[in-house]
Amino acid sequence: MSSHALLAGAPAGPEAWQLLHLQLTLEETGHQVTNLGAHVPEELVAHACRTHQPDLVLLACSGRHAQHEATRLSGILRPHLPPDTRVVTWLAVDDRVRAKHHADDLAARLRAGAG
Repeated sequence: MSSHALLAGAPAGPEAWQLLHLQLTLEETGHQVTNLGAHVPEELVAHACRTHQPDLVLLACSGRHAQHEATRLSGILRPHLPPDTRVVTWLAVDDRVRAKHHADDLAARLRAGAG
């Protein structure tokens, strides 16, 4: 069963290459992905949630401050989503090898339904 994932970088989030790697990883797990890109304003993410009604919203962030921002944003998005939509905050890392490991770990969790 294919599900629709909405991927967005928090306003102070990761760079585009990290989001692209995460998009490809999600597509490999069977998700249809709408990638809004890096450093997305919250109004655009909320609009995309209303428009696409995704099964999964993945907010990518980097650093402690961005993690707090993504958590805040997930609360703002919740009213625009169906009740069973999962909202996941993904903490990106700067190192490409570690970023791939983190994306692969997230993909495994999503496959197992623990995202």
